[in-house]
Amino acid sequence: FFLDRRGRIRHHDVVGEDLEAAVEALFEEELLEIHGDIIPRDAEWSYVMNDSPPPPEWTQRDFDDSQWSKGTGPLGYGRDVQTTIKRPAGTTGTITAHFRHTFDVQDAAGMPRPLLRMRMDDGAVVYLNGTEVFRMNLPDDSQPDTPAIWHANDFPQYVSVDPQMLVDGRNVIAVEVHQAAEWSADLLFELTAGTKLPEAEPIFAAKSRITRRDFAQMLAKFTHEDPQIDQWLERLSRDEDPQVRVSADVSRLVRSAALNRPLPELSAPNDTNSRQIRNYMAIFINQRSLQILTRPGYITSDCRRIDDYMVA
Repeated sequence: FFLDRRGRIRHHDVVGEDLEAAVEALFEEELLEIHGDIIPRDAEWSYVMNDSPPPPEWTQRDFDDSQWSKGTGPLGYGRDVQTTIKRPAGTTGTITAHFRHTFDVQDAAGMPRPLLRMRMDDGAVVYLNGTEVFRMNLPDDSQPDTPAIWHANDFPQYVSVDPQMLVDGRNVIAVEVHQAAEWSADLLFELTAGTKLPEAEPIFAAKSRITRRDFAQMLAKFTHEDPQIDQWLERLSRDEDPQVRVSADVSRLVRSAALNRPLPELSAPNDTNSRQIRNYMAIFINQRSLQILTRPGYITSDCRRIDDYMVA
C-alpha cells in the first residue's frame, strides 16, 4: 500500500471494490491469527547470523545456545520488526540466520496437535526436536549457504505438526531462514505456535472477502483429519463471493488428496468474471497438489472433473 499525491490509499493497480476489500482485510488480519498458547508471536528467540554456520546438532533439544543473541519476535532487518538482527562486523556473504526457541510440555501424550503460523523472507526450514516439519522456497538438499530459490513474499505459511513428535519436558523449535541473495535488503522471521484455530464465526462475518478467502486457503495447509475444518470449508464453498467459493473448493481438493479421500463434488463457477476465477484457481492449485491428485489410485474421471472445473 502507498499514498498518492492526494493522500489517497493505493495498492499498486488495485482499484474500486478490490481496493476496498484489500483495505478492509488489513483491519481484519488479527482474525486469522493462531492462538499462541505454545509460542506467542512476541516470544523470545535465540539467534545467530554470521559466516560460520552452527554445528549440525543445532536443531537438537540439548544443544547449548547460551552464547547466541536473544530477541523477541518478529526478528529481522529492513522490516518492521521487534528485534533488528545485526550481522557481526567483518562478515561477508552471510545469507542464513538460525533461530531457536525452547518450550516445556507437561503431558506430551495428551497434547493437542500443534499448529504453526509463520512469515519468513525468503526461504526457510523448520525443525521440531531435530526433525524437519516444514520447508519453503529451498531445495531438499540445501546447505547453510544455499540461497533461497527466489525472492519470496512474506505471506503467512501454515502447517500442522504430529503431536507424537513432542516429548515431556523440554522441546525446541529451530528455524533456518535463507536469503535469495547476499545483497538482500531485508530479512523477516515470525512464528506463532498454538493448539487452537482462529474463531470461525467472526471470519464468516468479516467485511472483506479477502479475509474469508485467506481463511479458506489457510485451512488447506492443515492436512490432518478434523471434521471442523471440513465443515468450515463446506460453509465457505457456499459464500456469496465467487473467489471465496473457489478458494474453499481448492482447499477441499487439496485436503482430499492429502488425506487420500475420494475427491469432493464441486460445482463449476458460473459467474460473469469466470476468467478471473479460473486464473485465481490455477494459482492456488500448486504443482505438488496436482502431482498428488494425479497419482495412481485416482481414476481418470476424477482428474477430468478437475479439468472441467478449471475450464468452466
